[in-house]
Amino acid sequence: MKFFAKKPTQPDSLFAAWSYKTAWYAIKAPADYEKIDAILGIRKLRETPWREGVSATYANGAGKEIFITPQVEGWVFVVGQALALSLREDLTDIEDKICVLSKEFGEAQFFANHRVVELNIWARAINGELKRSFYYLGESGEVYRNVGEPTSIEKDLVYLSTPMENWEDFPNESDVLKVASSWSIDPQTFEEEKFQSELKDGYMGVA
Repeated sequence: MKFFAKKPTQPDSLFAAWSYKTAWYAIKAPADYEKIDAILGIRKLRETPWREGVSATYANGAGKEIFITPQVEGWVFVVGQALALSLREDLTDIEDKICVLSKEFGEAQFFANHRVVELNIWARAINGELKRSFYYLGESGEVYRNVGEPTSIEKDLVYLSTPMENWEDFPNESDVLKVASSWSIDPQTFEEEKFQSELKDGYMGVA
């Protein structure tokens, strides 16, 4: 299921934020690039300005480009469409990775969304233990993963409190960003003025 496959394009301008049609890890950690890239299997790291790095993860479509940010408010982000290319009907690989990351650093999260196939994922591990994992794929009408106690922000999502056959609302990309905002940082906000001084160089790599 190559959700993100498309012909490579170049963006009209460089941007700092990301939101839709992508995937990312949020890791409560110092910018320890060597440990993070070793756990996630990211190779060929090269120092890259923030805006150039984020933009490249979109410009290369289904390519292997991954950008690792510097630490922002205690969080390091690893973003790129390539992070979701290997997804199937389960999140075993993703869950294993966030558990390892959280055992090393304390907490790790994963998010992904894609509006065309209605892919919506959020997962969280703390101190090596998976706490929450949710994966809905609208294209197939399946909830592939729903384990752990829903967090407070999720309890505002009405569908999670009712059986799927009674759903009137369905998970969507905005919900992924709502959860991200509650758990760590909504990456859409990186364009805001308050973050501009923190958009320092990170590292580009390949998955």
